[in-house]
Amino acid sequence: MRERTGADIAFMNGGGIRDSIDTGEVTMHDVVNAFPFINLVEAQKMTGDVIAQALEESVSLYPESNGGFLHVSGMSFTYDPNAEPYNRVQDVMIGDEPLDAEAEYVVGTNDFLAAGGDGYSMFSDQEVVLSTGELLSEILIDYFQSGATIPSVEDRITQVES
Repeated sequence: MRERTGADIAFMNGGGIRDSIDTGEVTMHDVVNAFPFINLVEAQKMTGDVIAQALEESVSLYPESNGGFLHVSGMSFTYDPNAEPYNRVQDVMIGDEPLDAEAEYVVGTNDFLAAGGDGYSMFSDQEVVLSTGELLSEILIDYFQSGATIPSVEDRITQVES
């Protein structure tokens, strides 16, 4: 999503990912099982403050299972599960730079989240700067077919204990 939209970062709700894709040959069946929903890829402009709010929402229910947990790209953060909900997120980095609450960032996401789904009401009034009209599953298939290197686990989200 981030590559296709030219976004600084990307968010994907965990509930939209329904299966793992194993290493090796990937089939259309694998992709559709992993991403079965009709989610279109979009990009929105958001301030750092809105991004910080979204990350707090993402970890607010931990350790409960939460389909709204955000998977992230182009960024990293730590959170303390022992802190009070909505005060758990720490050390947010966009690329190699600390998150700037006042700065504007372009965020790639799916239309469900962009409309405020999974409790992300703060997204619903953000400016949509690109609607690709493409399904997330189509974009993933194109990515695989491009021969691009698939990144390994990058420790984008780290749990710290206080």
